[in-house]
Amino acid sequence: MVNLSASARHRGRIGDIRFDRPLQRGQVSFIPHNHYIDLEFPSDFRSLMLFIPSVDLQRVIAELGVERLHPIISERNDRLSQLAAMVAAELRAPGFASDLMTDGLIRAIGAALVQRESTPHDHVGGRIHLSPVRLAKVMDYIESTLDREIHLTDLATIAGLSPFHFSRVFKLETGETPYHFVGMRRLERARLMLLSSDMPLAELALSCGFASQSHFTAAFSKAMGVSPGRYRRMRGR
Repeated sequence: MVNLSASARHRGRIGDIRFDRPLQRGQVSFIPHNHYIDLEFPSDFRSLMLFIPSVDLQRVIAELGVERLHPIISERNDRLSQLAAMVAAELRAPGFASDLMTDGLIRAIGAALVQRESTPHDHVGGRIHLSPVRLAKVMDYIESTLDREIHLTDLATIAGLSPFHFSRVFKLETGETPYHFVGMRRLERARLMLLSSDMPLAELALSCGFASQSHFTAAFSKAMGVSPGRYRRMRGR
């Protein structure tokens, strides 16, 4: 939860912790799964609340060598605040690889929560590489499944790495994050199909991995600065 309100006070209980403290805009709170909560806020309190499935968060922190996370009660943490805002923005206006983007952001939030408590000991991180053969398999999988959701865990499994390590070595090998790489491939496929076919936009959207025509139009316009229909007309289709 990210506080969006001006200065105020709040009080209550999270787990065994009782508190009564001031609120400042931008402060972050985190409540782990299965913690008892009893909170009291001012009537005009505004916040950005992000609910992360506990199974997803537990998987991330396990990859980083941590068994559990502790609550955060109204602390200043610009990194967590920024990541939560990015998730909200992606949900409001999905991009070309929204599934990968949100997956990556959730993992970044998990990493930030772990780093707040302690520094993860990554003894093997510097020695992990993505071989050309496995990288080629990842690329082939991406190209063959652009019309479907592509999750970070799927790509990591093909690479034989944890999602945490895969994201790092994929960027080292390609210069791009998995999210941006898949997004560019979907963008290029959509662009070529707009130029080479008269396929209805709704059908084309599904062929490029978008949930709907409106999702496709919003993402294409955001990336290209022009709507798909206008792009096609400008190119003479």
